[in-house]
Amino acid sequence: GVVRTWIEQWLPLRDAAGRVVGVHVMAEEVTGERRARAERARLLEELERRSAEVERRERELRRTLDTAAIGLTRHDREGRFLSANLAYSRMAGLPVERIVGRTIEEVTGREAAATVAPYTARVLAGETVVYETEIVRVHGRSGWIHCEYSPWR
Repeated sequence: GVVRTWIEQWLPLRDAAGRVVGVHVMAEEVTGERRARAERARLLEELERRSAEVERRERELRRTLDTAAIGLTRHDREGRFLSANLAYSRMAGLPVERIVGRTIEEVTGREAAATVAPYTARVLAGETVVYETEIVRVHGRSGWIHCEYSPWR
């Protein structure tokens, strides 16, 4: 009961006068290759389906973040913005594209970055931090902020 796949080539076997006197058969079993191609096609289809689902969820998450009324950001250990939503973009007075990849100091200014630095250090040590403080932004305006920082785990 095992199904096998073969590639065969049948050629006439001729004598010196050109008459067909037999058959020359070349055969190669390709069962494994055929199964491997079918499995590869199945896996590629599954990968495409899953990739489309991840993209859909990313768009949904981005819409959720961008419609939030509060500023949301994520930073790396060096203080560079990994992401920012539209509310934070409006607060910073910069488009998201000019925030992501820049440091806190580059976006908020030296004085504001120095004000939040102790809180950022606590978060990098693993602590969740909630605080309110007055900061002076890069454009010189001051204002009060309420922040809740959580470590990215």
